[in-house]
Amino acid sequence: MASRRALIVLAAAGLATSVLTVTLLVAQSPAASDPPLGSHCACERGICPLDANGRRCSCGCAKRADAQPVQPLVSAAAITCSDGRAGSYPCRDIDLLAFLPHGEIGGGSGNDIWGWTDPVTGREYALVGRSTGTAFVDISNPRAPVYLGNLPTRTVASGWRGIKVFADHAFIVSEAANHGMQVFDLTQLRGVTSPPATFAETAHYSGFGSTHTLALNERTGYAYAVGTRTCEGGLHVVDVRTPTSPRTAGCFSLDGYTHETQCVVYTGPDTPYRGREVCFNSNEDTLTVVDATDKLEPIQLSRTGYGGSAYTHQGWLTEDQRFFLVNDEGDEVAFRHPTRTWIWDVSDLDAPVLASRYDGSTSSVDHNLYIRGNLVYESNYRSGLRVLDASDVAAGILREVGFFDIYPSDDLPSYNGAWTSYPFFASGSVAVNGIEQGLFVLSPRVTPRGQPAGMEVSVSGPSHATTDSNWSFVVTVMNHGPDRLSQARVIETPPADVQLLSARPSQGQCSISSIATCDLGSLAPGSRAHVLVNVRPTGAAERDFVSTAVASAKTDEGSTREVSALTTTRGVRHAPSLTLRRPTAGMTFWLGRNNTIQWTLRGVTGGVAIDLSRDEGRTWARLVEQAENVGFHDWTGDGELTARAQIRVSSLTRPEITQTSGSFIIGTR
Repeated sequence: MASRRALIVLAAAGLATSVLTVTLLVAQSPAASDPPLGSHCACERGICPLDANGRRCSCGCAKRADAQPVQPLVSAAAITCSDGRAGSYPCRDIDLLAFLPHGEIGGGSGNDIWGWTDPVTGREYALVGRSTGTAFVDISNPRAPVYLGNLPTRTVASGWRGIKVFADHAFIVSEAANHGMQVFDLTQLRGVTSPPATFAETAHYSGFGSTHTLALNERTGYAYAVGTRTCEGGLHVVDVRTPTSPRTAGCFSLDGYTHETQCVVYTGPDTPYRGREVCFNSNEDTLTVVDATDKLEPIQLSRTGYGGSAYTHQGWLTEDQRFFLVNDEGDEVAFRHPTRTWIWDVSDLDAPVLASRYDGSTSSVDHNLYIRGNLVYESNYRSGLRVLDASDVAAGILREVGFFDIYPSDDLPSYNGAWTSYPFFASGSVAVNGIEQGLFVLSPRVTPRGQPAGMEVSVSGPSHATTDSNWSFVVTVMNHGPDRLSQARVIETPPADVQLLSARPSQGQCSISSIATCDLGSLAPGSRAHVLVNVRPTGAAERDFVSTAVASAKTDEGSTREVSALTTTRGVRHAPSLTLRRPTAGMTFWLGRNNTIQWTLRGVTGGVAIDLSRDEGRTWARLVEQAENVGFHDWTGDGELTARAQIRVSSLTRPEITQTSGSFIIGTR
C-alpha cells in the first residue's frame, strides 16, 4: 500500500546551498517497475485514491484482490434462451451458440478478445486473449467452434493482454514485463490441418515493454499503445502500415497516463476537425481529446473532468461520432450506485459536455463497451454481456434490450466474469471472453440498425506534409455486406507533380504506372483489404495535392458496385527549426523511472543528439549519441539529484540547430 517518502533535491553546488524537501504520497513500487509507476497502483476494495501527482490510480489491484481460480468447466453446445435461462445462465433475448472453457483453448485466465474475418474465405475467427497467450478459434460455424492453436506470451504470464487487427495481421500487447508488441500473420490460420498448433510471432516491436492495451485505426494504419513506460504512459504511436516492419511514429504525453483510447478519422459534427485523426482518451479521471494527425506534434484539444468519477476506464463513439459513451470502472464501488454508463456529447471537440448517464439494472462493475449501429455491447463483469439500444441517446436515453450473464451466482460489483466482447462479425455472432470461464459465442436476437451497407472505399494520408519527403497513403476497401464481392479492384490516382513509387496490397497484386491498379480478388461480408501507396513529390510548390481512389467489384448476382473517395494533402516547405517541448522549466524528472523528452524537428533530415546538464549548462554529458527523429526519447533517470538540470537537443546533420530547456528538477520519491 502507499507510504510517505521525501523528495529531496540537491543543487550541484552542494548540500548547504540548496535543499528542497517535498512530502509526497506514493505507491510502493520497484524503482524501475514495468508497468510504470502510477498504473495499477494502490487501491482499496476498488476505490482508487489519488496518487502522488493528484491523479487517481487504476484498479488493477482490485482485480487482483478479487481474483478467483479458473473454473473447471466443460464445453457446451447451443442452448436457446427460454424463460430467462439458457441452461444455468440467466439471459434475455440472447442465445448461447457454443462455449469453450479456457482449459480447452490453451489454459490460463481470460482477458481481451478481438475478431478477424478472412476476406478470401469468409471464415470468422475469435482472437482470445489469455494470461498465457492468445488463442485462435474458428467460429465460422458458431455452434461448432474449432480451437486452431496458441501464440504463447512473449515473456511471462499476465492478466492483461490487448489485441487489434490491421491488414490481416494481429497486433498483441501485454502488461507482462518487456513483452513489446507481437505481430501475427492471420492468413496462417487458413493452413492449419492438425489443430491445435503452437504458433510463432511473425514480427515484433520492442519500442516499449509492457503496455496496458492497444488501439488501432484501420483507416490510417497507426497503432496507439497506452499505459506503457514510455510517453509518460500516454499515446505511444506505432506505424503498422507495413505490418511486419512496425516503426515508432510519435508520442503524446501532455496528460500523462492513458488507460484506453479510441482513435478515428473524424467525420463528426465539429466541421473544422473533419478528416483529421482524433483520439478519445479515457485518462483515469478525465475525457481527454487529442488531435493526433501530426504524429510528431499531437495537439490536446480538451481535457474534461466530471463529478462522480472514480476511474475513467474506456469508451466508444456512436456511429455519427456525436456521442462518446464511457464506462467508469470504479464508481459502482466508490459511490454504491447501479452500473453506470456516462454519455458525453463530443460534438464540440474543444469542449465536450457530460450530457447524461444511464443506470443499469444491476450493481456490477462495467468494463469494456463497443457500439455497432444503434446497439451498445457492454461487458459488465459479474452481470455478463448487456446489450443497450442507443437510438435515443441524443435525449440521454439508453434501453437494455438483452443480456447473457456468464457469472450466474450474483451481480456484485467485483472484478470477475465478462472482460470484454467482440460484436463486429457480419454473421451477428458476438464473442465474449470470461476471466475465469472461457469463450462464449452468443447470438443476440436484436440486430443493430444504422450500419453502413455495401462497399466503401477510403483513402487516408498526411493532411500536411513537407515536399522534400516521401508520402504514404492507405486505401481501404470495405465490404459491409450482405453480399459477397468478387473481382474487387481499386485504382489509386496520385496528384500531379508526384511520382508513384510503390503500391503494396494486403491481398492480390498491384501494378503501377502513373496510377496504381490493384486487383484484390474476393471480399467476404464484414472484411476489408488495404493498399499502401508510396509517392514522392516532384514539385516544390506549397499547395493542395488531391489523391483519389476508385473501387469496383461484382456481386454474386453479377451486378457491379463502384465507389470513390479522395483526400487532400497540403504540401508545405519547413524552414529548418527545432522546438524542445519537454522538459519545461520547473518540471521534475524522477530517478529510476522513464522520463519523456520531446521535441519537434522540421525541415532537417537525420536524427538528433541529446545532452544533459546538472548545473544549468556549465557542463554537459551525452545521454544519446543518435536518436531517431520521431519526436521523443524516454530517459531512465539516474545519477545525482539536482534542481538545476537542463536538456539540450541538437540536429545531427545541422548541429547549429539546437534547443536547450529551462531548468528542471531531477528528484526521487
